[in-house]
Amino acid sequence: MKTHLIHEHINKTDRDYYEQLNQGWSVQTNDCLCVDWENGSKTVFVIFCGPFTLDNMCRDCGSYFELSTGGNLYRIDKETLIIELQPNNDQV
Repeated sequence: MKTHLIHEHINKTDRDYYEQLNQGWSVQTNDCLCVDWENGSKTVFVIFCGPFTLDNMCRDCGSYFELSTGGNLYRIDKETLIIELQPNNDQV
């Protein structure tokens, strides 16, 4: 899988909509994270700020993004966009 940022992908109305759906989390940027999967499909994630990362969510954690999807948790460096699969705490 590969990732890239899509700058200015959503507008203020979209940000407000996503915040209403996910109360307690905020959307502080119009940028989104796009994941290119090995099978050729793509998924675009709104970047949230909040207390933890929900399933199928991308969260801004300062120097990195945390992405939870498909039962996996990924850490994505903001500068390099290098992806690291994080250990699944449910299996420890």
